[in-house]
Amino acid sequence: MIHINQLLNQTVSGTQHLDLSGKISKLLKQLGITPNLKGYLYLRQAIEIGVRDPSVFDGITKRLYPHIAEQNHTTSTSVERTIRHAIDTVWSKGNKELFWSITQTCTMERPTNSQFIIQLAEYFTEY
Repeated sequence: MIHINQLLNQTVSGTQHLDLSGKISKLLKQLGITPNLKGYLYLRQAIEIGVRDPSVFDGITKRLYPHIAEQNHTTSTSVERTIRHAIDTVWSKGNKELFWSITQTCTMERPTNSQFIIQLAEYFTEY
């Protein structure tokens, strides 16, 4: 099995490292969240914002979701729902083992939206 760091350090052209957004995209795909899901875009944005400004996690439903909703011309409720659906996809037919290896947990319960976003943002912060 390929280690997650090897997976994320692969280069686009062989010489350039992927930017943060690209690394997040690659990880989401490896988890089983495909780009055709709206939750994919919202998760990528949430994780990227969280890496750059962890204070948004003090109010995910009051700050982060409304910000993403505004950027995408939708509602906070829609952002929350589509992120939940994307996480459900990982838990039903995606790569839970990869998530567990990243977060160093092995819980059978699906993480909440907040837990999922925060844990992946922390991973990229440490990365």
